[in-house]
Amino acid sequence: MDQKKKMCSSENKLEMLNCGGCKKRILQKEVKANLVVLLFNRFWHKDHIKCVYCKLPISDGRILRSKVDSSKPACYACHIQTTHPACVVCYLPVIERGLVAFDRLFHIDCFRCAICNKTIPQRTGFYERDLMLYDPSCYMLYIKDDGIDEFGTPLED
Repeated sequence: MDQKKKMCSSENKLEMLNCGGCKKRILQKEVKANLVVLLFNRFWHKDHIKCVYCKLPISDGRILRSKVDSSKPACYACHIQTTHPACVVCYLPVIERGLVAFDRLFHIDCFRCAICNKTIPQRTGFYERDLMLYDPSCYMLYIKDDGIDEFGTPLED
């Protein structure tokens, strides 16, 4: 049993000496030439640090742990895409402030009236009908008395 532990331990040490990207052995001359970095407890050739999601090289220095494999790097953009919930209107991740209405998440700027397309300020309130959002004035003008056709277009007098 002790022999097995020693073997596993030495295999882990050897794996640490291989690049996390290309899996090739890290050479001492590469370390001296500053071509290698320690990332997530593994050595990596600098030019082999690629995002686990988009497979592009990460050169801006913003290297984050991926959610898929914690030993693999993710670029900032993919990290945001995979860790933040998406807006129901534009499908982009909501990073900072969002607004939840009827269990749906919106960017503040995507929270718009279905008729006039103006952003609905949080302080004014809003109306909802058939999962469509309306600011108070459009709702009172077009929806309250069913002054809207089946396609959501205001009826002309």
